[in-house]
Amino acid sequence: MARSKASLFEEDEQLSSCLFHALGHPARIRMTHRLLNKGSISYSELILDIPLAEGTITQHLNIMKKADLLAPA
Repeated sequence: MARSKASLFEEDEQLSSCLFHALGHPARIRMTHRLLNKGSISYSELILDIPLAEGTITQHLNIMKKADLLAPA
């Protein structure tokens, strides 16, 4: 049975990796800045503010959710 490569690293290293991945795209950086500046932003505002397809924005939001960077509305 194969062992998960994640088990080879410390928990803090795994958490850091997840965080850096979640912030590893300019669109997610922009989303983070908007959230920090406004406190909250609607999905409609994100779509207008980020020059990507709606489906792509949803994928970026899912990555941020997986890293616990977004709180439920």
